[in-house]
Amino acid sequence: MRRVLVIGASGAIGAAVAAREAAGGAQVWGTYRSNRGGVPAGVTAIHADLTERNVPALVASLTCPRGRWSAVYFCAGEPASRLDWSRLPRRGDAAGCPVTSAEWAEEAEHGLRVLRIAHELRDRVVGPIVIVGSAAARGTMPGASTYAAAHGAVDGAVRAWMAEPLRDRDHGARIRFSRPGIIRGPIWSRVGLHPADLALVLRLGTEPAVYARRLVDYARSGRSYVHAGTWDAWLTRWLPPAILEPLTAWAMGRLLARRPGGAR
Repeated sequence: MRRVLVIGASGAIGAAVAAREAAGGAQVWGTYRSNRGGVPAGVTAIHADLTERNVPALVASLTCPRGRWSAVYFCAGEPASRLDWSRLPRRGDAAGCPVTSAEWAEEAEHGLRVLRIAHELRDRVVGPIVIVGSAAARGTMPGASTYAAAHGAVDGAVRAWMAEPLRDRDHGARIRFSRPGIIRGPIWSRVGLHPADLALVLRLGTEPAVYARRLVDYARSGRSYVHAGTWDAWLTRWLPPAILEPLTAWAMGRLLARRPGGAR
């Protein structure tokens, strides 16, 4: 039987991935930090806080109960959940949200910690390690630069790791990387977008269940990259990710700047 670990199984993407794997017959364990109720039914819940700096202890808590994991998914959205949406720029603001160097470094460190955890787990996995990034790493989103910093750190490090020629020979794990755009979820209701803009985002975004289906299928394939986010259904037929992802981040930055309530 397949034994799968989903890190961040209480979030929109992680819960959908865990449910998808469970529906396919896998025995699934899912981690949560504070929202245990968000872990889908039928998934064994494990408490894990990725902000914990004791990485060896954290990795030890994620050991497969029997043998090795068939697959591990990193879907934790910790940096996004800690964004202070009230500090994002609003319509008419002269400047964006100020971000201190300490805040930027903290989020970048979090992103690299995720990669370290994945690296430490590689001997405990016989199948793919799937890391979910973000299109925010490839563009500018005013007020969300710390979030972009965390995913930018993951983006650069995971590409270097994927290029390591000995990764499959020395260890059973295969690295898979996905950088989605807009995924529909409750987090968008906290941003404070103009109602019309929020409706647009939700209309263009991808349902978590749809993304999870693509991600699980992709994890079992031989591909090393997939884009499954904003406008994925048709626009990626003509635009490569190198163009689409910065465009997605730019568009989100414009929508964030249009939020009502700022100086006029």
